[in-house]
Amino acid sequence: MKRKTTGTGEKPINDVGNKSLHDQYNVQLEESEDGSFRARVTDQLHIDKVLLKSQITVAQHKAAEYLLQIFVNAGVFVKTVDHTSALSGMTGGTPPSMFTSGLMKLRDVSLCVEKAVGEDDAVKVCVTVAKDYPIHDEDLELFRKAFDAIDKAYLI
Repeated sequence: MKRKTTGTGEKPINDVGNKSLHDQYNVQLEESEDGSFRARVTDQLHIDKVLLKSQITVAQHKAAEYLLQIFVNAGVFVKTVDHTSALSGMTGGTPPSMFTSGLMKLRDVSLCVEKAVGEDDAVKVCVTVAKDYPIHDEDLELFRKAFDAIDKAYLI
């Protein structure tokens, strides 16, 4: 879907969302790389709300977003299953490299979280982030530890 540029100022504004979106969420205008301005929802996910309450750091939030993106890239969240992520030639295309496959990255990140917090708690972290469940106060330290492990292993 193409966004129409609106506004009469020197810098264009990409209109994103509608009044309902702005009423429901905290939306901020930010300048993009091309100099235009766009609206960005800052509290759509529970991990965003935890960040806004200063219960996790910006680095931990980035790690949570990274984990969420790993689910998307593996084709197991948000979209239908991405069969090209599997190591099979049945899709008609070239099988992906074992090192770039979304499923392999998901496995590696999941193991990183498991190593940091244990198997049961790794499942809790992954399911909570993937399904956008609220993070309870008593679990904050667990999530911080998991996000720090992701940050250290993949983002620094």
